[in-house]
Amino acid sequence: MRNKFAFDAIKDVIDAGFELLGRSQYIISDEQFTLWCDYSMKMLALVSKYGHPAIEVNYLRVLLSVRSNHNLTASQKLSSCIDYLIEALKILAN
Repeated sequence: MRNKFAFDAIKDVIDAGFELLGRSQYIISDEQFTLWCDYSMKMLALVSKYGHPAIEVNYLRVLLSVRSNHNLTASQKLSSCIDYLIEALKILAN
């Protein structure tokens, strides 16, 4: 049950990120990225409470890294976060 909740929560975050990218034709603002990040962090905090704290800790590292890289666009930052979440989803699926 814990894995199903975590899987579904992370999948929802990924889907929201893809929807944002698709609606904007892969060009998003920093504000849109920040809003998505806030949502993703809240969801990953819930995942952490359901027994997967390493996923949240590693995600926060990814987030810190992309947010501090001023050479990346908001769309590239979002894509990097989504890439990590997809890898986390693969782990939960096993």
